[in-house]
Amino acid sequence: NITINPFIMSASVTVPLAKRTGIFFSGRTSPVGEEYKWFKNKIDSEKGIHNFGAGIYDFYAKISHSTAKGATVAASFFQSMDKYNINMGKNSDDWNMGWSNRIGNLKFTGPASGRSGVKMNFSYNSFASDQSSSVIFNGSKNLLQMRSTIEELAENIKVFHGFRKSVIQSGFQMKFSKFAPGASSYSEKWNEQKLSAYTSTLWGQYEYRAPHSLYLKLALRANWFKTDTVKFFEPEISVLAEYNVHPNIKLTATLDRMVQFHHTLEGMPLGWSLDLIVPSNPVMRPESAYQAYVGAMGDFGRHKMSAGGYYKVMDNLVYYTDASAIFCALKTLWMDKIEIGKGSSYGLEAVYEYSDRKIDARAAYTLSKTDRTFASIYGGRSFPAKFDRRHILNSSVEWKIKGEGKNSESLSSAFTVQSGHWESVKSYSYPS
Repeated sequence: NITINPFIMSASVTVPLAKRTGIFFSGRTSPVGEEYKWFKNKIDSEKGIHNFGAGIYDFYAKISHSTAKGATVAASFFQSMDKYNINMGKNSDDWNMGWSNRIGNLKFTGPASGRSGVKMNFSYNSFASDQSSSVIFNGSKNLLQMRSTIEELAENIKVFHGFRKSVIQSGFQMKFSKFAPGASSYSEKWNEQKLSAYTSTLWGQYEYRAPHSLYLKLALRANWFKTDTVKFFEPEISVLAEYNVHPNIKLTATLDRMVQFHHTLEGMPLGWSLDLIVPSNPVMRPESAYQAYVGAMGDFGRHKMSAGGYYKVMDNLVYYTDASAIFCALKTLWMDKIEIGKGSSYGLEAVYEYSDRKIDARAAYTLSKTDRTFASIYGGRSFPAKFDRRHILNSSVEWKIKGEGKNSESLSSAFTVQSGHWESVKSYSYPS
């Protein structure tokens, strides 16, 4: 399979090696950088971007084998890179930014024995985010660089057994993570901090289904998190209940407690899109959230609709108060500019869908409010979170003109409107 368009070119191939063994390859790249050079050469102007480069690609490979008894073994590898270079002129700064991912995965699925089974997985993940700019410093041109990286090794095992109306699943996960957040440098001398963390999780899940009337699911997770300086034990719970009050109407209710051991320090200075990802420590305890949802769904043939409301409270949220401090990493560290606070989010959601032989239509609307509260910010009063979008409306219509499948013709349209996001800044003079 080959696909070519002005932004991305991709190709994939599947190769059978034996009766139950095969290999799959796929890759993508972007011609945007070369296209820009071609257009730039046709324009006789010194204005705008002097030079633009883009190195965009990803590659995926997988080999899988099935045994005669039904077990499968699969190994896969994924690599991606998004790298850009911008120059506004001969005497201006060079600007570079890039993101990369590397993922390796080895998976085993045991043969099904009745309703029982086992799955095991071993994976490696590496992520890096880099930014650099050539700047004039102390009368000479220097290369200012910033980067943030994460490497993870994880092992998972899952076993399950099904009964007539229920299924029980359980599993165990071990993960080792290595962080290098907020590394910065002038020229080639790096100033960085390296951190490591271990996470172990024991979990279980129970599902019960009574046909046409009731569905229940209960999940429990016990998490142990450890670094060189701290240990945490944090449980998680998830409850889901669905009940058919009528053949066409279903009521749904959920209750969840969620925990996150990694924090994302957002808010790098304008023009820098580097987010630092760091593990929990004695000051930045694991983020936690409680969320409840109650709703109803209706299916009336061509018409389907759902509506519900949710409420969510969050604790130990992290706010990076002075992101520009990363440029002075030799004088101050990112952990000196952290504030811990709380947050809440609540709202209503509604969806309507219509479908027949000629028309598919859908409309979805969300009314919500999300805020943050930090003791030393805004006098301890709540303020809108950056992505507090009060109104979100999405709609789409597709008219099937004729035919089906590959030999079909249709006309579609989409419309969206939503509130913009908030930006809260300090009371300060910002020179333009």
